Amino acid sequence: MNRLIHMLATLGILLVACGAPSGVPATPLPTLAAPTAGPEPGYPAPTPAPSPTPASYPLVLPTMTAPAPGYPVEEHSWLLKPVGLQCQQSEVDLDGAVADLETAGIEVFTAQMVGLMVCTACDTCPTSQHYRVEIESSQVEAARSLGWEPEP
Repeated sequence: MNRLIHMLATLGILLVACGAPSGVPATPLPTLAAPTAGPEPGYPAPTPAPSPTPASYPLVLPTMTAPAPGYPVEEHSWLLKPVGLQCQQSEVDLDGAVADLETAGIEVFTAQMVGLMVCTACDTCPTSQHYRVEIESSQVEAARSLGWEPEP
């Protein structure tokens, strides 16, 4: 049986090495058509190359001007405050947290809830849920006195 398999394998190798039998007609390869001058149907025409700018054309570059002295420039800071401590029942009240800041005279531009990675220990680590507010940088110290911390 091994001898028969060996002979068939050798015969197959010989047939492959010698090419196809002479009785099989060769198929000619198709010729490619020459490219046409215009765009193919359904495609937009190519955009023409831009014409050169004349030497007398004025080149105007935009300039940035600094604000006049005394112009109020607002800088904002983001602050965080945990909702509570782990393993304690905490009620999420973003509106109440914003109201506390506004009662203290701190204008809040944006307020949202975020989840942060925190340590896992009861009564010593904050919850992962934090209030996050955007206020004027000049009011950060007032917010810190209310328990808010600048975002790292």
